[in-house]
Amino acid sequence: MANHRTEISRLLKIHYAIASGERPTVANLADHCEVSPRSIKRDIAVLREDFNAPIAVSRARGETGYYYERPFRLAPEPFTDQELLALSIALQIAETFYASPFIPAIKGALEKLRHVQVDAGCRSADELAGHISLLAEPAPPESIKDTIHFNDLLKAIEQRRQVRMTYYTMSRDEVTERIIDPYHLYHYDGLWYVYGHCRLRHENRDFAINRIHALTLLTNVFTPLGTEEIRRRLGLRFANISAEPVTVSIGKFGDTIPILCLPNKKVVWCPQI
Repeated sequence: MANHRTEISRLLKIHYAIASGERPTVANLADHCEVSPRSIKRDIAVLREDFNAPIAVSRARGETGYYYERPFRLAPEPFTDQELLALSIALQIAETFYASPFIPAIKGALEKLRHVQVDAGCRSADELAGHISLLAEPAPPESIKDTIHFNDLLKAIEQRRQVRMTYYTMSRDEVTERIIDPYHLYHYDGLWYVYGHCRLRHENRDFAINRIHALTLLTNVFTPLGTEEIRRRLGLRFANISAEPVTVSIGKFGDTIPILCLPNKKVVWCPQI
C-alpha cells in the first residue's frame, strides 16, 4: 500500500523547488527527494494532471529544468481552527471503521489533507486532537449555544485559561456559578463533556456542556495535566471492569451465587459450592 504521507511530502518538495525559480532538473529533484528519476517524472505528471500545475520546461546546457509559467499555489488556504478540529475528529472516527474496505482510502485522504497543512507551515490537526476524546459514537453539540460553549472551552484548553460558568447540576436541581480549569473535552453516551478541576468543589469533575447556562473565559491561567495522564484517568473511570479477575457474590435472603468477572468483559457464572 502506498505511503500517502511520503507521496504528498515529496510533491510538496518538488513544488517548492520549482517555485523557487532555480529551474531544477530531474536529476536535481531526484537527489533532493532521494528517489529515482522515474519517480520524479511520475510526480511531475501528477502535479500537472491532478493539481493543474502550470509546469513548463526550459532547456539550458542540454539539461531540462522545470519552472512555473505563472504563479501557482499548491497548498490550499490554511485550515481554520474549526476545520482542524473537524479533521482531527474525522481521523479518530476513521479508526472505528476497522471492518470497512474503504478505511485505507478514508485514512489516506485525511492524512493527505493533514500533511499538506503541516508542510505548508500551518497548525497540525494533532494539536487539537490531544484535547478531545471520543468514548462513544460521536454526535455534534445539541444546540448553537452548546456549540459556542464547546468552541470557547476548546480555546480555553489550548490557551490554558480558566473559565467561569453558570452550571445546572441535575442531581441537586440547582444552578451554581463556579470557576474551573478545563483539561479535556470528550464525548460519551451521546453527550459532550468537559473534564477539569472545579475550584468550587476543589476536585476534578465532569461537566455536561448542555448544562452550561453561561460561560466566560478568564485571564487567569493554570497548569494542565498531560494528555496521557488525562486519558489514563478517563480510561480508568469509564472502564467497566478491572484488569484482574474479581470474584463476587450476588443473591438475597442469604443465598448467594458466586460469579467471576473476567478482564475480557465476560461474566462467568460459577457453580454453587
